[in-house]
Amino acid sequence: MKRFFSIALAAAALSVTMSMTALASYQFKSDETTGRDIFYEVQEETGEESVYSGWYEMPDSGEYLYFVDGVMKTGWITDGGKFYYLDPKTGYLLKNQQVQSFYLGEDGAALIDTTAPDGTELAYNGSIKRGNRPAEELNEKTFGITEALKECPDSIAYFGGLDGGKPSFMKENVNGFTFYTFKGVTLYGKDTNGKSGAKLFEGDACFRTNAKIEIRQKDGSIQIIRPAALQKAEYQNFSGRVFTDPAGCIEYVKAVD
Repeated sequence: MKRFFSIALAAAALSVTMSMTALASYQFKSDETTGRDIFYEVQEETGEESVYSGWYEMPDSGEYLYFVDGVMKTGWITDGGKFYYLDPKTGYLLKNQQVQSFYLGEDGAALIDTTAPDGTELAYNGSIKRGNRPAEELNEKTFGITEALKECPDSIAYFGGLDGGKPSFMKENVNGFTFYTFKGVTLYGKDTNGKSGAKLFEGDACFRTNAKIEIRQKDGSIQIIRPAALQKAEYQNFSGRVFTDPAGCIEYVKAVD
């Protein structure tokens, strides 16, 4: 994780400059197409700008935040093969507490296949147990996409049916845990140019009922929909970078260029 000299965030800020050293500064700029505030790193000597991604630490509080393609992330992320949870309101990395059916350790990473500090037993996917089984457990097909994302978190998923077939979308309930299954997902790694590369996974993917999905419109703007809307034909073919919880359930899909 990278440490910065000065960070100041404002929810509605359109241009906030953040200095680290004499070598670089950081600032938000509004994207004219999407209307989003994008965080850039600016090289002082050359003036070269680049969209920033990754961790940084706020020096006054020691809190960590995480950017993805210049946008501050909230919710679950995968980094270095581990799962972390960022507060939905502040974006801060949470530690030493239960989130949903999972526990976060001292470094913020979800605890896996162990016993939580309060004595709760955690399953192979980090979920608390009900009886001898995880409270949140998906089938072996969806487990595959989770493992692929641990290795390649920047992967791009295409939702739209396998081998030219039509996608299938349904609502399911397992042990009181409700989710949506999308049958027809292919996960690709990125090549050196940032485009879709080698196929990493194909099969099923599951969405939390409150997951957010970014859909890029023809004019370049971004629309956010919920999984229930995927039953409509116009939403059955889309791509994006996916973020899952430790059980493999998608809670966010970020549109890609």
